[in-house]
Amino acid sequence: MTLTYELNYSDLLVNQLYLASESKNIKRKRRNERIRIPILYLILALYFILHKGNFFAGILLILFGIIWFSFYPYYSKRRYKKHYVNHINEHYKNSVNRTSEITFTEDYIYGKDETSETKINSNEVEKLIELKDHFLIRLKTDLSIIIPRKAINHTEEFKTILIEYKAVYVDKVNWEWQ
Repeated sequence: MTLTYELNYSDLLVNQLYLASESKNIKRKRRNERIRIPILYLILALYFILHKGNFFAGILLILFGIIWFSFYPYYSKRRYKKHYVNHINEHYKNSVNRTSEITFTEDYIYGKDETSETKINSNEVEKLIELKDHFLIRLKTDLSIIIPRKAINHTEEFKTILIEYKAVYVDKVNWEWQ
């Protein structure tokens, strides 16, 4: 099976956001950021209430902590997305909108674009991740091959080939960046 396609900025962004959403470090960092600020507000509120006798300032700080905790997921979602957009614009500006060709054989995946060729052993494929508009082929080296769904005419045949490579199929069709 041979696929020919071009990757655009949004294809690269989906890959980055998906990988970030699955990263234990990023999940932990976002969780800690969400919790630390409200705790700081709570400590300050207790200080104002207990030591200064200023209930208004204390209640206001508690309210700010609740607002932060409630709205941080939206803020974080936008901040991380902006970070990855800037990263892609800076590091991949010469890689987008170039025609790529990938050929799947029994033992290898051959990739070719305007500047290079690559040959990957089929036993290096770890996962096939199906997203709404993309397939991500994760290799054991933690690299991803991004394939837009629109480039694949026969998705079942495509999945079968990768499962024959012993790839673990991961259904994330309903995944959204959060």
